Amino acid sequence: MELITVKGVRQHIMRIRDIAAQLKTLEIDMSESFLVDYILNTLPSPYEPFIIPYNTHKDRWPVNELLTMCVQEERLVMEMDKDVIMENIGKSMILKVYNQLKKTASK
Repeated sequence: MELITVKGVRQHIMRIRDIAAQLKTLEIDMSESFLVDYILNTLPSPYEPFIIPYNTHKDRWPVNELLTMCVQEERLVMEMDKDVIMENIGKSMILKVYNQLKKTASK
């Protein structure tokens, strides 16, 4: 399961938690630490700066705390994406104006 198949990291984690609960009713129990590691491994690459410190710390978060932290990280990722998009739009606009000026100067 990938984050791309659902809308948002919160829904992604909730879906995995629901699957784990369904497995538990079938007497297939998984530890919370396994569940947290699985969730982290299914997050896309923009979450790498968030995952690396988690893996280096001794403290392990419960799923609920991971959910809260991931939602906060999602906001940061979204803001960074907006900044990158705006920066790229700005660069393309500058390039467009530059090319227009270059064309008019050569006439």
